[in-house]
Amino acid sequence: PELTAVGRRLLRQYYELCKRPDEGQLAVLARVTDREASDVANWFAACERAESDKERARQRAEQAKAAGGAAGPSAAPRPPQQQLSPQQEKAIDALRARGNA
Repeated sequence: PELTAVGRRLLRQYYELCKRPDEGQLAVLARVTDREASDVANWFAACERAESDKERARQRAEQAKAAGGAAGPSAAPRPPQQQLSPQQEKAIDALRARGNA
């Protein structure tokens, strides 16, 4: 089943309180949202990655601005990409296909 708007809102609110829920918390959230615990864990991981990507982009923009912007945003060094396991990639793709990421 697809994650409902209510389920996404619940997970977002919980994410604001706890970025990395433990196994018991994941189990409760999974039951409440009618999802697998692994789906909920992947949802939290995707949110954390998106948040850190946003922060890195903000830092790059600040650095470019501090440098006078003469070099432009393309001159800023890119951080290395975090490698995901094939299982994590599949889970993220499945969430995206369902519109839950």
